[in-house]
Amino acid sequence: SVIASVVQRARSGQCPIIWYHYAKTADLIKEHGGIKVWRAGESPVKTPHLCAMSIPSHGEGLNLQQWGRGIVLEPPSTGKAWEQLLGRLHRVGSPFDEIWFEVAQATESQVGAYYSALGDARFVESVMGQRQKLLLSRLV
Repeated sequence: SVIASVVQRARSGQCPIIWYHYAKTADLIKEHGGIKVWRAGESPVKTPHLCAMSIPSHGEGLNLQQWGRGIVLEPPSTGKAWEQLLGRLHRVGSPFDEIWFEVAQATESQVGAYYSALGDARFVESVMGQRQKLLLSRLV
């Protein structure tokens, strides 16, 4: 399954955050064991550790600059959501020169959401003139 692959990939990394959207996904991640799943209403600790966080609940307002890696299991489809999500780790004062986000692209909906967000970010950047973090990223 996609979730099993992401969990396995996360375990081989440097304490990344697995970003998810739906509560059911959180349940499935938790079934794999050994990963702290932070749910809506819970405030994650600031010390980097392998964990999963909710995009709607933790994707805004938190300073998670001590993490340098993230894996996005359920990619948001808007540029605004990506701007906030990337901004949790990519902040002034980060100990990292670069941050890394891996994005699950195993299903048509994951691919579609990502490309929808790219188009949205291009529009916002062209209209508002504000650089969008998603457009600064490198695809590898």
